[in-house]
Amino acid sequence: NSEILSSGLERAAQREIPVFALDNSLTGETVVSEVTADNVEIGRVAVRYIINRLGGEGNVVDIFSSGHQGIETRQAIWELLSGQFAGITEIARIPWEDSAVSSSVRDRMEATLQANPSGTIDAVFATYDTPALAAADAITAAGRQDEMFVIGIDGDRAALEAIAGDSPIEACVSQDFILMGMTIAFEIVDYLNGHEVPRFQYAPVTLVTKENVAEVYQMKYGAELEVQ
Repeated sequence: NSEILSSGLERAAQREIPVFALDNSLTGETVVSEVTADNVEIGRVAVRYIINRLGGEGNVVDIFSSGHQGIETRQAIWELLSGQFAGITEIARIPWEDSAVSSSVRDRMEATLQANPSGTIDAVFATYDTPALAAADAITAAGRQDEMFVIGIDGDRAALEAIAGDSPIEACVSQDFILMGMTIAFEIVDYLNGHEVPRFQYAPVTLVTKENVAEVYQMKYGAELEVQ
């Protein structure tokens, strides 16, 4: 984000170097354009899936840590939309450690499962795929994969493979990183050729379930999905 990259952005501004942001939010005198997915839409698609899947009633574990604007936006949508349903309860909120996302989430999910007996957790909302996969590992290790489902965000290879298999990960909201990369590449060429480019552009997102996971995998990664 702009805080982490502040010194580089300042040096770019001093030398009047144009900056293009991909899947991030930057501010600076020479930041020209940003291409990302709409994290409001990502959050809406994910949370609506949970609410509809549970029929408006159920206990949900929320996996979230602050520090990334997109993830914070998804979390804000979770809080906004889930708060409209009295039957949806956030039974626990699990943060991660930036230096060890997978292991910290796995350990904390194990503790959450121990603290909440069978039948008391219905879903897990992870604000991106890496913690979703870690939570799914803990759920499977505890033998409780038939009690709850997990939804992640991004559409990583491992997450799509998990959806196609027997993992508790049932769905994810996939970002189209190839389209983002193509869009920003064309924007840079247009800008260098003297054309105006939009300050913000948003690539569409896709809800992925077992029904369309093979198609999405082929489109994103150019390969057939092999279920382990």
